[in-house]
Amino acid sequence: MPPVVEHNNIAAYAGPLLLGFFFNWALFGALSVQVYLYYLSFPSDRTVNKALVYIVYIIEFAQTILVTHDGFRAYAAHYGDFQVLESAQLEWIAVPVMSGVVSCAVQMFYAYRASVLANSKLLALSIAFVSLLQATAAVIQGAQAHVIGNFRDLQRAFVSCTIWLAGSAACDVLIAASMTYLLLRKDTKSQPFVSHLVQLVIETGILTAVAAIVALVLFLAVKQHSYYGCVALVLSKLYSNSLLVIFNSRISIVGGRSAHSLRASAQLRHAHAKSDGSECDATSEIMLTTRIPAAVDPMGTHVEIEDIAYTEAQVRGGYEV
Repeated sequence: MPPVVEHNNIAAYAGPLLLGFFFNWALFGALSVQVYLYYLSFPSDRTVNKALVYIVYIIEFAQTILVTHDGFRAYAAHYGDFQVLESAQLEWIAVPVMSGVVSCAVQMFYAYRASVLANSKLLALSIAFVSLLQATAAVIQGAQAHVIGNFRDLQRAFVSCTIWLAGSAACDVLIAASMTYLLLRKDTKSQPFVSHLVQLVIETGILTAVAAIVALVLFLAVKQHSYYGCVALVLSKLYSNSLLVIFNSRISIVGGRSAHSLRASAQLRHAHAKSDGSECDATSEIMLTTRIPAAVDPMGTHVEIEDIAYTEAQVRGGYEV
């Protein structure tokens, strides 16, 4: 028979986790849309970029399945059973392990691009070291959580959890600061794409860093409840969505309200034209222009000429970046 507990205690355990499940599912939906747009827009993207996007998505898909299993078991199959509610179940691998792997993959991508922009291996090695440190701590924390078996006693994994979350936040701040400095070193007034990218790097880096810090503070300050679980459950989804935001920032919807024409077409007009059998005429050719030197583009694009114009027909099948 399930143990009898006070209503307030049940709410303190059940509420944060339930909200975490909701946010996790919502962010997975946003990630799925972003991956689909990436698939449509960049069929000729670099193999490394595509592999990173799809591998991260597979990991996130697996995490969503594990989280859904735990949510169904706690709130449906064993409804009212406090022992199941506070049990770590499969979240020991879904949260720390998978979050550490995804965050490390995203941070390594930024480390590589930072080394290209700075023409220095020292910065990349610094980012990679912090990233690997937090990922290792995340895996260790997951193993300890599996042994401990419940949220109430997770303070026994204090060291590994602290290194994981603090290291993740520190790495995000380092990436945002270094990438911003490297990109702003260029002449961004004539490069709206670079200015836009700088803004995205700052916003995504701060977002993931703040999430990791909030989870760490809740873990240290509210030891008797699993409030930190609400944030920890969405941490990997924030990293993966941030990565796709950077990749998809190259998309420009033709005929939309965008202030700048970037260097990719979302191909939505082409999909509509092909569906009704119509052909693109001369008036449908939209010029997509850019002034991005090769050393500036952090997505891996190699541009030899400063000013390039692409017609809609030329970018119909995407372009190599």
